[in-house]
Amino acid sequence: MFTKRKLLVFVILVILVVAGVLLYLNVGGTMTDPRDGKTYRTVKIGDQVWMAENLNYNVSGAKNSCYENKPENCQKYGRLYTWDAAMDACPDGWILPTVKDWSILINTVGGLANAAKKLKAKQGWENSGNGTDEFSFAALPAGNLNWADGQYYNENGVAFFWSSTETGWGTVFQMFLRGSDDNAWLESRFGKGHEYSVRCLKSKASPTVEKASATDIMTDPRDGKTYRTVKIGDLEWMAENLRFDYNIGSAKTYCYGGYSENCEKYGGLYTWSAVMDSAALFSTAGQDCGSYNKDCWPNPPVQGACPYGWHIPTHAEMAVLFMDAYETDDGYDALFSTTEWNNGHGSDAFSFSARPAGYWSSKNMSFSQKGDIVYFWTSDSYNGWDSDSTEAVYFHLKSQGDTPVDALKKSDGLSVRCVKDLDNNKNNIGALKDMRDGKFYKTVKIGEQTWMAENLNYETGDSYCYENKPENCVSYGRLYTWESTVGICPEGWHVPTIADWQTLYKTAGGKNKAAKALKSNKWWYEGCNGTDDYGFAALPVWFAGKYTDSLFFDNEFGSHAYFWSSTEHSENNAYVMDFSYSDVAVLIDVYKSHAFPVRCVKD
Repeated sequence: MFTKRKLLVFVILVILVVAGVLLYLNVGGTMTDPRDGKTYRTVKIGDQVWMAENLNYNVSGAKNSCYENKPENCQKYGRLYTWDAAMDACPDGWILPTVKDWSILINTVGGLANAAKKLKAKQGWENSGNGTDEFSFAALPAGNLNWADGQYYNENGVAFFWSSTETGWGTVFQMFLRGSDDNAWLESRFGKGHEYSVRCLKSKASPTVEKASATDIMTDPRDGKTYRTVKIGDLEWMAENLRFDYNIGSAKTYCYGGYSENCEKYGGLYTWSAVMDSAALFSTAGQDCGSYNKDCWPNPPVQGACPYGWHIPTHAEMAVLFMDAYETDDGYDALFSTTEWNNGHGSDAFSFSARPAGYWSSKNMSFSQKGDIVYFWTSDSYNGWDSDSTEAVYFHLKSQGDTPVDALKKSDGLSVRCVKDLDNNKNNIGALKDMRDGKFYKTVKIGEQTWMAENLNYETGDSYCYENKPENCVSYGRLYTWESTVGICPEGWHVPTIADWQTLYKTAGGKNKAAKALKSNKWWYEGCNGTDDYGFAALPVWFAGKYTDSLFFDNEFGSHAYFWSSTEHSENNAYVMDFSYSDVAVLIDVYKSHAFPVRCVKD
């Protein structure tokens, strides 16, 4: 029973909570543009104040329009602007955001991989692409005008927003969201003559990026190598070049001069196919990247050759790092190490410690410029929408400085700095190498158990790839009959018993909550993705049913994730763990002749 005192305390607590929420997310503001009297909703997200609607100001003498030249579309979506028009479009006290501003917004709401879901409006997006609009940003799929043919495209499918940041190639960074995925994209693939939407940001003094005074240490569980790390702005970076040995076909790691001690000192020099993990040893995001005749449109973040929980920086992330350095008193010197450069040294104010590692030239088949230059790959292809592009984007630091961004042949060997995933808050991420076939698996400790965080992909005679497509084994692991799971796990690991599964789902919140927490945050249909709170990433893969000599695959892909247990139910049946689209975790018995994925648990 509430006493008056308890009721008063409760009311005060509610007020404090609401006040705290409003400090973080102020959804009630408005601003009026004095130029034409139009009023716009505004929203505070983190430390930024944004217009919560697209700008609808007609810039005199500059090219801007309503979608399909219909005035009602300006009322619905705001106007579309060329970049030149966008640069003059925002009212006094507001600015066209930089790529850094967009990056801060994306990081505030959770990172590239899921920001679109949180920023998109709750309606208006095609292909079940509506967002949750958790921050009242209410991004609408306003489409765009293509300067080349003068046609309007992508209404209901894409929202493009200009930034004020140029790349030096006649292109500009844009932030765009698509109905087809939950990623936010910061790209620079398109020219200034296109017409895109504008969201203005309330201007304020540029935040000072603190010079790093301390670094941390991380260990790559794949090979035991350790790296210093440093937080710069919103992102945590490796403070040393990657030294993981990646050599599969044309995906190569070089040591400068052919000396292994240079790999230990300066890190490896990687072809882009090695950087992107084109063989999909660790993830499928960069699969086949570097192969000139295959599409490569990787959704960021791309783990590539980086350790689990880290990724290859995008063009935009690297640009933000260099912008932060450029804005300091030391300029780019803030990124240079204090030793080893032939013509002077840096201040290393950020503790980024860029050393002059040189590079491998595939054209000259030689190593060059150690002591004078360091190149860092990004995960962006130079012409990212062109499957046959032979170049990728890099940033560099030279003892004789110039513009730090350009593109080189994907076959050249450059250095790599990994950046930490924003959602890398899972417990005890590790790695397992299966010594039988050399495959790596991400692992995660949940409670007192250590699980594979990927489905097993060890080939046996009675195992299958979904739809008999080898690429599905890479993405989802193999499907095994129950008999073939006996002894299938690597040494020191085993197929879980029903008791192991029960321990897992109890740790993850019980059978009515565990599925949501353990399911992957992508690839489930009808908006039934999980939250993947523990990094377990249960993927929705249906089963192969083996009857006499025929094999069939059910067509309800995306609805269930089944995993074998080692526990029999009867002579013909055994138990599987079922995580369903309805978020229920339940152990059921099925025919042993069916084929399902396997997750191994550590002995």
